Amino acid sequence: MQQITNSFQVFELSDTEIATGSIFSNLQIQVLQNRRALVAEEKIALDYDPENPGNFIQQEAAKKAELQLLTYLIDCSNAALEVMQAARAAEAK
Repeated sequence: MQQITNSFQVFELSDTEIATGSIFSNLQIQVLQNRRALVAEEKIALDYDPENPGNFIQQEAAKKAELQLLTYLIDCSNAALEVMQAARAAEAK
Protein backbone atom coordinates (compact mmCIF):
# COMPACT_ATOMS: atom_id res chain seq x y z
CA MET A 1 0.00 0.00 0.00
CA GLN A 2 1.60 3.24 -1.15
CA GLN A 3 0.25 6.68 -0.30
CA ILE A 4 -0.06 9.11 -3.21
CA THR A 5 0.35 12.73 -2.18
CA ASN A 6 -2.19 15.28 -3.45
CA SER A 7 -4.94 17.50 -2.04
CA PHE A 8 -7.01 14.39 -1.25
CA GLN A 9 -5.46 11.46 0.54
CA VAL A 10 -5.29 8.57 -1.92
CA PHE A 11 -3.77 5.13 -1.43
CA GLU A 12 -2.55 2.78 -4.12
CA LEU A 13 -4.21 -0.55 -3.29
CA SER A 14 -4.11 -3.99 -4.85
CA ASP A 15 -7.34 -5.58 -6.05
CA THR A 16 -7.28 -7.86 -3.01
CA GLU A 17 -6.83 -4.91 -0.64
CA ILE A 18 -9.72 -3.07 -2.30
CA ALA A 19 -11.99 -6.11 -2.04
CA THR A 20 -11.02 -6.81 1.56
CA GLY A 21 -11.44 -3.18 2.57
CA SER A 22 -14.84 -2.99 0.89
CA ILE A 23 -16.41 -5.79 2.91
CA PHE A 24 -18.54 -4.63 5.83
CA SER A 25 -19.33 -6.81 8.81
CA ASN A 26 -22.87 -8.16 9.21
CA LEU A 27 -23.52 -5.55 11.91
CA GLN A 28 -22.28 -2.73 9.68
CA ILE A 29 -24.53 -3.95 6.83
CA GLN A 30 -27.47 -3.99 9.25
CA VAL A 31 -26.71 -0.42 10.36
CA LEU A 32 -26.47 0.74 6.74
CA GLN A 33 -29.69 -1.07 5.84
CA ASN A 34 -31.50 0.44 8.84
CA ARG A 35 -30.32 3.90 7.79
CA ARG A 36 -31.42 3.23 4.21
CA ALA A 37 -34.90 2.21 5.41
CA LEU A 38 -35.14 5.32 7.61
CA VAL A 39 -34.09 7.64 4.78
CA ALA A 40 -36.59 5.97 2.41
CA GLU A 41 -39.37 6.56 4.94
CA GLU A 42 -38.26 10.19 5.35
CA LYS A 43 -38.27 10.65 1.56
CA ILE A 44 -41.79 9.22 1.27
CA ALA A 45 -42.97 11.48 4.12
CA LEU A 46 -41.72 14.70 2.52
CA ASP A 47 -44.50 17.23 2.10
CA TYR A 48 -44.76 19.37 -0.99
CA ASP A 49 -45.17 23.05 -0.21
CA PRO A 50 -46.55 24.94 -3.21
CA GLU A 51 -45.25 28.15 -1.62
CA ASN A 52 -41.69 26.78 -1.69
CA PRO A 53 -41.32 24.09 -4.37
CA GLY A 54 -37.55 24.53 -4.47
CA ASN A 55 -37.24 23.42 -0.86
CA PHE A 56 -39.13 20.20 -1.61
CA ILE A 57 -36.98 19.49 -4.67
CA GLN A 58 -33.80 20.08 -2.66
CA GLN A 59 -34.92 17.82 0.21
CA GLU A 60 -36.02 15.09 -2.16
CA ALA A 61 -32.72 15.26 -4.05
CA ALA A 62 -30.76 15.03 -0.80
CA LYS A 63 -32.73 11.96 0.32
CA LYS A 64 -32.30 10.36 -3.10
CA ALA A 65 -28.54 10.95 -2.99
CA GLU A 66 -28.29 9.49 0.51
CA LEU A 67 -30.29 6.42 -0.57
CA GLN A 68 -28.05 5.97 -3.59
CA LEU A 69 -24.90 6.22 -1.48
CA LEU A 70 -26.15 3.74 1.12
CA THR A 71 -27.23 1.33 -1.62
CA TYR A 72 -23.86 1.73 -3.35
CA LEU A 73 -21.96 0.93 -0.14
CA ILE A 74 -24.07 -2.14 0.58
CA ASP A 75 -23.81 -3.35 -3.03
CA CYS A 76 -20.02 -2.84 -3.10
CA SER A 77 -19.64 -4.82 0.10
CA ASN A 78 -21.80 -7.67 -1.22
CA ALA A 79 -19.94 -7.73 -4.55
CA ALA A 80 -16.54 -7.72 -2.84
CA LEU A 81 -17.65 -10.53 -0.54
CA GLU A 82 -18.72 -12.60 -3.56
CA VAL A 83 -15.37 -11.97 -5.28
CA MET A 84 -13.42 -12.98 -2.18
CA GLN A 85 -15.55 -16.12 -1.67
CA ALA A 86 -15.06 -17.11 -5.31
CA ALA A 87 -11.31 -16.57 -5.02
CA ARG A 88 -11.16 -18.70 -1.86
CA ALA A 89 -13.21 -21.43 -3.52
CA ALA A 90 -10.88 -21.40 -6.55
CA GLU A 91 -7.83 -21.65 -4.28
CA ALA A 92 -9.36 -24.60 -2.41
CA LYS A 93 -9.68 -26.64 -5.63
